[in-house]
Amino acid sequence: MDSKLRDYTTAPLFTHQKSSFLGADTRLLFLQQLQGKLDLYDVFQIFTQEIDKYIDVSKLSWHFDNECALIKSTDMPKYHTYCFSLSFDERVLGELHYQTPYTL
Repeated sequence: MDSKLRDYTTAPLFTHQKSSFLGADTRLLFLQQLQGKLDLYDVFQIFTQEIDKYIDVSKLSWHFDNECALIKSTDMPKYHTYCFSLSFDERVLGELHYQTPYTL
């Protein structure tokens, strides 16, 4: 019992994490890629490529004004669904829905 508890408490917190979190240099490169992009599809392409380096996302979709755009979908199991709203200068830009096979 003690060895199982020790293994559990010393295990990495994010076993689903692919790489380290975004450092300042990586964030700057990411923002430079996004700079000047006007087409939402281009922004989502860059976003999904970058997020895929860090988290296993099995499905990613964008919802705005009763419309839904599927950005990414894989055959990976989808157990947990998450959502967050994006806004800019008090203007709602929509919601990003994503699914993962693990809890975040």
